Amino acid sequence: MGLPGYGLGISIAVDQITEQLELEQYGAIQSDALPPVASSIAGRAQDTVCAYSETNPDVLTPHSDVPMPEDRSPN
Repeated sequence: MGLPGYGLGISIAVDQITEQLELEQYGAIQSDALPPVASSIAGRAQDTVCAYSETNPDVLTPHSDVPMPEDRSPN
């Protein structure tokens, strides 16, 4: 999972995998357990947690640029 906690290492690694495998955004994950924040790109709000996928290879990666405290990370 590419959900950052105290560091962004995992998020950076998932970004790299997403680029190398040319994964497309599959959807977004919404939950009251997620922090009430958003990021933006070019003035447009982005989903807090996105899912990227591809069928060849068969892979799905959740990803967030927003650090999540351990007590709020989805299981």
